[in-house]
Amino acid sequence: MGFASGSVTFRRYYLCGEHPSSLTKEWLSSIAGHAFGKQREATSDGIETGWIGPTHLFNVEFSTPQHVAVGRFIYLGFRMDRTAAPSAIVRSYQRMEEEAALEASGQPYITRAEKRMAREAAMAKAEREARAGAFRRVSAYPLAIDLEDGVAYFGNLGATASDKMMSLFSDTFDVALVPATPEEVAVRTAQRLRVTQALEDVRPLYLVDPPPGTDGRGDGAWPEMDRTFLGREFLLWLWFRCHAEEGVLDLGRGRNATIAINKVMRLECPWQVTGTDTIMTDAPGIAPEARAALRLGKQPTKMGLLIGAGVDDYRLVLDGPKLAVNTLVFSAGDQDGHDGGIEHRLASVRKLASMLDNMYKIFLKCRLSSVGKDEQVAMRKWARAAATPRVATAQRATA
Repeated sequence: MGFASGSVTFRRYYLCGEHPSSLTKEWLSSIAGHAFGKQREATSDGIETGWIGPTHLFNVEFSTPQHVAVGRFIYLGFRMDRTAAPSAIVRSYQRMEEEAALEASGQPYITRAEKRMAREAAMAKAEREARAGAFRRVSAYPLAIDLEDGVAYFGNLGATASDKMMSLFSDTFDVALVPATPEEVAVRTAQRLRVTQALEDVRPLYLVDPPPGTDGRGDGAWPEMDRTFLGREFLLWLWFRCHAEEGVLDLGRGRNATIAINKVMRLECPWQVTGTDTIMTDAPGIAPEARAALRLGKQPTKMGLLIGAGVDDYRLVLDGPKLAVNTLVFSAGDQDGHDGGIEHRLASVRKLASMLDNMYKIFLKCRLSSVGKDEQVAMRKWARAAATPRVATAQRATA
């Protein structure tokens, strides 16, 4: 499941509340108490959830730490079954009941009361069949909990699964999960850098003038605006650095990372005027379509990346507004999670997340300081300019 083999998709969450630094008997007992099937009934929306072991859907054995402990991680599966009847089924049952009532009455139409009774009968039939499992749709996603870091990695990006997982996590451990959004990570980083006021004052960066007919604000009224735009600007900054620094980022302490834009780039208009472009090619950062979109003011929201740092190589798609990782592929030799490899793969996920955090911190230091003003001037010139041979050379060198 998920982290054990193949490509990896995940979104990070911070643990908020008192929690141990490693797996305890109490936490293990809580996992067992919230294993799938313990609740026995679906919630009002027809969704049943619970924890399972990482090996298969019916693994609910949590008697010893070995069942869930993988190195420093608690490795679980989150199972979510949808048991409610699809709306098309309910409508069909209702239509059948209405036709039966019409035939029995001998009238040319049925009354409002008969329609209500037909609806109730259809709902009752659908509920009986749902309890019998006729409409059950099963899904499961991996969850890796790093208690030492206070971080959880969830292998699904959908809103419904994420909300249900966070609710079950809170019920199980009495600890809330907070998604590591661009704003949440920025707030935590700004506190460490002591630039909280600069973050509160930050406004969206637009590299070109807004299209005619807009108010120039783009991302909404300032008082209600969150700072999700920082995730989009992070991707834009990485794109610019591939041009200005030939894809080499100084991570500090003598460490460098080499970055290339790879395979896919999705660009959206922040003013919601000129639409969305999705560019799929080996080097989308130098594609004419990408340059044209940039000159219109569009900014990337998803971007394929190749990241090299020492002996580690990663290929992934980064979702800027969520800071989520999609279709991550590790270095050769890290693809198989069997025979103890899962611990190494989870450690690689943690290492990549730490590297992305470091890159985001570098971006924020530039964005929230006077140094960033000069860089913004350079970025505006870059956005307005045509593609140059240097950009193409830089992209080929890092691909």
